[in-house]
Amino acid sequence: MPRRLSDQTLKKGNGEIAITFLQDGFGNFQATSTNDAGDGSEACTVTLHYTGGSIEGKTGNGHGHAEMDALHQLWVDVCNKNVDTFVTYSRNLKLDCVDKPCCVKCSTVLGWMGVVPRTTATEKTPYTMGKTSWNVSTDVLNLIREITRVPTDAFRQFANMSQSDVRKHL
Repeated sequence: MPRRLSDQTLKKGNGEIAITFLQDGFGNFQATSTNDAGDGSEACTVTLHYTGGSIEGKTGNGHGHAEMDALHQLWVDVCNKNVDTFVTYSRNLKLDCVDKPCCVKCSTVLGWMGVVPRTTATEKTPYTMGKTSWNVSTDVLNLIREITRVPTDAFRQFANMSQSDVRKHL
């Protein structure tokens, strides 16, 4: 199930909210943690399984990393941007990501959205991965804000965290 930031957390400044978002989300994603930083390539494909089907997400489809591409497709194409529909599907969202471990930022978002690994072959890493900045589509940002209540500025601070910021707070 998706999770929400607590009222107590939301009273903090955006920097503290971003740190809590990172720490809690990464911890909530139930994949086995590895220190594997990936192969350095930007190519990745994942499969997001939901009741009634599955979606293939790919890096380079214009929605960020493969995990965020799959989440975008689920939210826009399957749920038609309806929060109640997403919450219904979120009860059974399972991810296969076997090309490489899910980066810290994708793992964090997946943890907040209630996605779980389908098998132990799906791992997470505390590394940011990729040579370009990480982000999500506007549609996925709206979903994340609606589900978690994270303020836009706090989410942007999270999205822009460097590897040294992540290392300092995990």
